[in-house]
Amino acid sequence: EGDAVLLERGSLFRIPNGFYLRSGVSYGAYGAGPKPMVYGSYMNYAVPEIWVPHTAENVWKIAYFPHEDAGIVVFNDGEKTGEKFLTPDLLTKDFDFCHSWEDNAFYLYFSGGNPGSFFKSIEIGLRCILFNLDKGLRPDRNSRSACNVTIDNICFKYSGTFAIRGSADCKNIVISNCEIGWCGGSYHENRKNRFGNGIEFTAGCQNILV
Repeated sequence: EGDAVLLERGSLFRIPNGFYLRSGVSYGAYGAGPKPMVYGSYMNYAVPEIWVPHTAENVWKIAYFPHEDAGIVVFNDGEKTGEKFLTPDLLTKDFDFCHSWEDNAFYLYFSGGNPGSFFKSIEIGLRCILFNLDKGLRPDRNSRSACNVTIDNICFKYSGTFAIRGSADCKNIVISNCEIGWCGGSYHENRKNRFGNGIEFTAGCQNILV
């Protein structure tokens, strides 16, 4: 408590498994330049070698994609986005996509050839909370959520669930000067409804300022 975690401006941090915040700590930026970027996408998937043709016409596949459910796909920093479907056979138009849990593969409909060659960036947001204030299963939390936390001047993008989330006994949180984009889309376990908020606080949180 009382410490600060400062991310260098202009830097990119990929944390697709999420990051648990600690009580009494401030999270922010240092240096000059644009806000530090926190992404929920493992990598820039604009790599031709990882895309292979599927048996269906115009459908491309990342054959090994064993990550948490992909909720959102963004091309060229927001130039295009994909529409999510449950199974590969439902993909019928450009940018339709599916994350198949059964064979740990990612499918994308694109008629312009190998998407890894066509785009300069392809970001796939996974089912993760980028900055998590919940108690989770962390033994050092003493079954309590993080309290008395400030988050300032950070850019959050490409999460299939939330950029920032807190619940239960979360108190005294300030979120300021942040940029949040391209969040949501991942399925709940029942695959009947989906996540998606930039910032979410629930279940009796107190004294939250955004």
